[in-house]
Amino acid sequence: MKIGRKGAFWGLLAVGAVTLFACILHTAFSQFFWRASDLYLSSPEKTVADARSLIAEFRVKKKQDENYWSLPLESIPESLRIPKMRGVEVLEDHVNLVMASHPDGMLGARIWSTDTSYVHEDKPTKYTDVFYFLYNNDFPDSPSNKP
Repeated sequence: MKIGRKGAFWGLLAVGAVTLFACILHTAFSQFFWRASDLYLSSPEKTVADARSLIAEFRVKKKQDENYWSLPLESIPESLRIPKMRGVEVLEDHVNLVMASHPDGMLGARIWSTDTSYVHEDKPTKYTDVFYFLYNNDFPDSPSNKP
């Protein structure tokens, strides 16, 4: 069977369009498939120390009506930067390293303060004191669903 130039052109165009569409989908949604095993920290001890320093700073400097700080990427300490990270949230008793977020929640790595009394069910990672979390605001706050 002979394929003419027009047929070859349209075939290549279709393959290119499908490939482009697949790349766009992968880029847009790959963060939602991030898991605890994907976490890599070059200096985990420094990461935990820096996160706990941010918690201490938040406790001292927060305004009365502030529940958390959302730090822009350029102001995040180097040890807390993870490739493809979306941001950092500092709260009274923990720091969220947000890998993916959507209108109903977020997921990523979490580091708790040493003096927290909150009992959590975050999943441990291969790093001491660093946990995997998945939060969804459609469900009530609980040990397994904390913002």
